[in-house]
Amino acid sequence: GCYSLRKISRELGVDSVTVKRFAAKCCISGFLENNGDITSKNDQIIKVKRQLWRELRVENKYATRTELRNLKPALWVWLKRNDDNWLKANLPAKKQAYRGGKKIDRNEQDKQLCLALAEEVKRILNEEGKPIQVTHTELARRLGKSDLFRKKFIGYFPKTTELAEKLMETREEFAKRRIKRSGEQFFQEGKIPKRWELVRSAGLRPDMEASCDKVINQVLENLGSA
Repeated sequence: GCYSLRKISRELGVDSVTVKRFAAKCCISGFLENNGDITSKNDQIIKVKRQLWRELRVENKYATRTELRNLKPALWVWLKRNDDNWLKANLPAKKQAYRGGKKIDRNEQDKQLCLALAEEVKRILNEEGKPIQVTHTELARRLGKSDLFRKKFIGYFPKTTELAEKLMETREEFAKRRIKRSGEQFFQEGKIPKRWELVRSAGLRPDMEASCDKVINQVLENLGSA
């Protein structure tokens, strides 16, 4: 039989827009019929759940199995109960247990984390859309290691911690980057904004506007002479 879009959304724990989006992304033919009714409910739910899991993996590509489970516990439980074989085939590689007195190579882990951290910072700085500030919290989330910069773990990865401190953005640095990004958008649109338009577009607070005065004037000057 047919099931309403609202009912499927309720069972998935998401809104109807998400259901439609995943239906399109998964290329599910005949997903929506009869003015929003959904057929083959079980198959469609499985496809949407799998796509949610795939996106979680992509967004947290360095996360362990436990970290992924903690990020989306309800999704993990549903897949475990209803699609266990597929879930097992789509988990991160299991970390090898260290036996026989062998020690974890912290130096190698530190090195790999440094590389991953630098890659994520580069990605943040070059992402389209609304700029995101480079912070410890954002990097830890993207690396799938929420405890990475907590005090009790800092000594484990000294090089990663040192690099993170160098790459973090202060409020002022982040504000200046937003100003430059807004200037680029105005340039692409062929517009020369007034000062207040640039400030508003960059989302600057009054205390930051004074600190960023030189950058604001430089961007406006460049736009005026372009």
